[in-house]
Amino acid sequence: MCAALWKPTASSAFSLFKASQECSAKVEAAGLPFNERSRYTGLLWSEAKSNGVSAQFEALAIEEKHAVMGQIQRWDILMSEWLENRNAEPAAAASRDRPKPEPLVKKPKKAPGPPRPATAVQVRNKELKQGTEDAAARRARWFASNWEHVKPFLPPASQDPNSDFGKKILRQTAAHVAAGSATKELVIEPLPVQDQPRSIVGGDGFTMYPYQLEGMTWMLNQHRQGVGGILGDEMGLGKTLQVIAFLAALKDGGEMGPHMIIAPLSVLPTWEREFQRWCPSIKVVQFHGNVEARNDLWRDYLSTASNNQFGVIITTYEMLTAATSMLTHRTYSYVILDEAQRIKNETSLIGQAVRKLRSVNKLLITGTPLQNDMHELWALLNFMFPDVFASSEKFDMVCPHFGLLRCVCVSSVAAFASTP
Repeated sequence: MCAALWKPTASSAFSLFKASQECSAKVEAAGLPFNERSRYTGLLWSEAKSNGVSAQFEALAIEEKHAVMGQIQRWDILMSEWLENRNAEPAAAASRDRPKPEPLVKKPKKAPGPPRPATAVQVRNKELKQGTEDAAARRARWFASNWEHVKPFLPPASQDPNSDFGKKILRQTAAHVAAGSATKELVIEPLPVQDQPRSIVGGDGFTMYPYQLEGMTWMLNQHRQGVGGILGDEMGLGKTLQVIAFLAALKDGGEMGPHMIIAPLSVLPTWEREFQRWCPSIKVVQFHGNVEARNDLWRDYLSTASNNQFGVIITTYEMLTAATSMLTHRTYSYVILDEAQRIKNETSLIGQAVRKLRSVNKLLITGTPLQNDMHELWALLNFMFPDVFASSEKFDMVCPHFGLLRCVCVSSVAAFASTP
């Protein structure tokens, strides 16, 4: 506060105050009349300015200002030291009087309880994981036996049997043979045309057509090789019945599923109706509806149901993209795509969603197996064999090698059977 008074303006006012006092004293001593005092006062002020009297007062004021500021600084230092000492004494006393904390004692760990029993879904997923490894070994054996057909579609770095990919195929093949395969040769002889499965009904005297039995047998042979396939019959030849008969044959052989069928919404009721008609022993669950309905299906089937409660779940491509987390909770024996050309764009939402599904094998159904160009065909094969057909580079080029396509893809069963 004292320091605020000692500013240059204040010192000038002080010097003027001193000069004014001296001028007033001289005017009084002169005894002039009142009307002469103003003129005489002006003369005295001019004389004081010319003689440097005001400058002397300015210097005196600045000297007094510095003296006062120095005293104020000393007061500030003394006050700070006093405040520090006053605050330090109670803190030190409190520190001395504070009780020491007791040493921390670690609580003993609880003994682990009994392991939680695995759910039916976890048990089946574990079984199917083992089935996936077995199928991968059988698939490697098939690729080894068809190496000359596969090689043109592989990147240059993988075409050599001594490459990392080739060694992987040979390791899996050796593991499959060492596990006790029925035959030591790479080629597994195909099954003859099989009879109609016991689970297929449909009325007295109903029998499947011979070409339908051939198609079913072809899928069984692909299953034995662990490679799945693309069923490319034309419309109206009973591809739905052939697939149902194939799943019925697996069921009769002790392979219960579960399987997933993804189809367009327009044919979803057809799949459910055909299962009820031809193979009612396989329980079908339709996964479709609003959020509440999907949550009910999740609670009743997908999250907890055992393998005996349903054999096939059918849904649409749109439901797969909307409820991917629910539908990928389980591992499936077969993922079957009806109208498989829907995944010809591998970067679409549907193309990405189907690749998140876990399954032992995959089967594609389409009326246009060769698609519009080779890249679209690659998208289908990449879904089935992502480790083999990892790059579309070879498919994007005009390539005459169709030996592999004849092994995996059938334009029609009859045409395939008659192809030399």
